[in-house]
Amino acid sequence: MYKELQRINAKLGQFAYPVVSKNVYEKTENIGKWLNQPVELYRNDKLENEKKTELRSLGVKLTKGYPVLATWEERFEEMLEYYHKNKTFLPKREGPLRDWMIDLVSILQKGDTLTKKKMAKIKETKIEKYLKPEVIYADDNAFSRE
Repeated sequence: MYKELQRINAKLGQFAYPVVSKNVYEKTENIGKWLNQPVELYRNDKLENEKKTELRSLGVKLTKGYPVLATWEERFEEMLEYYHKNKTFLPKREGPLRDWMIDLVSILQKGDTLTKKKMAKIKETKIEKYLKPEVIYADDNAFSRE
């Protein structure tokens, strides 16, 4: 399982247990079962420091609480942090932020509506012009251009 977790980490980077996108790695159910024991030990303050370090080095984000899906606002803040660090809005690796960005660009392109609060957040940060497909996907080889 350790090798499989290394492969997941190579594709996703850090991830919150047990939230792993099933379409990214086919054996995530087994990984989740394998991680149950060390995560329970961690939550009960019984996991050895060496094991904590090992799991974190593989991208497992250990938390005392149980993970929930990120809110739109949390993803938005994550997107801004990612941009400031990487100077691009679209992560190269598959994962929740990349999926969220693709969905957001699609919603805006189709003219589907976001709440006024969400649109206000986009406008106040002055990033609306950067959330167009031709800008977002300009350097992304995963999308074919016509």
